[in-house]
Amino acid sequence: MGASAERRMDEQKGIALEFEFPRILMIVGEGEEELRFLPFQEAGVLFDSGWVRVKVGGVVIEDANLTSRPTTNEDRARIQTIADEYSASK
Repeated sequence: MGASAERRMDEQKGIALEFEFPRILMIVGEGEEELRFLPFQEAGVLFDSGWVRVKVGGVVIEDANLTSRPTTNEDRARIQTIADEYSASK
């Protein structure tokens, strides 16, 4: 499952925006938690950060049409692998 980039045009500003998919729900913080849908690479780096509490959420968005599916154990392992690789590269 590879990442894809979707391009959308902001009609009012004429700015091309790129969105990388798939995106996984990450729950960031403690108390007042923030929900973020992030590309896997970014999610893994955040998961490794250590400066803020981060949990893997239960949803993955597959594409710009907002096709979604439940987070799998494979997705969680992928996040952990990215976090471990990022940590080792520091």
